[in-house]
Amino acid sequence: MLYREVNHIGAISINHSVVDEMIADAFLPCEDKAWLANYKGAVSDVTIRLRNFDALAEKVVKMTDKGVFVRLYVMLRFGSSIGEVTAGIMDRLAFSMMEYLELPIDNIEVIVTGMLSKNVAKRNIRVDYRTLLNNRAGKI
Repeated sequence: MLYREVNHIGAISINHSVVDEMIADAFLPCEDKAWLANYKGAVSDVTIRLRNFDALAEKVVKMTDKGVFVRLYVMLRFGSSIGEVTAGIMDRLAFSMMEYLELPIDNIEVIVTGMLSKNVAKRNIRVDYRTLLNNRAGKI
């Protein structure tokens, strides 16, 4: 269980599977450009041929004092914009978590572990939601 709140009316609890569905929905618009991966960025050729990247999925979702912390390991297709794809994923995930769960967000980290073309080129690029918001506020 990720979160539980008890008051005089009753109890509300949020399971990890709810957040997993929100993460899956955040990837829908870019399903041919980005996939969940593991922290190593390692993918077998069989997985690439079967296009079953969800078998690799490794994510960290936990509650902190400030709110929900999410870390996603992602593989991107070669040629797709790292900034646009990761910002889109973080925006959609943050919107759905704040809109539907009404929980504050501590941070959302997206770590690009590899670029996929015919082979996997390992990368370690970290993008986080707080930095994205600060950069947007500076441009306004």
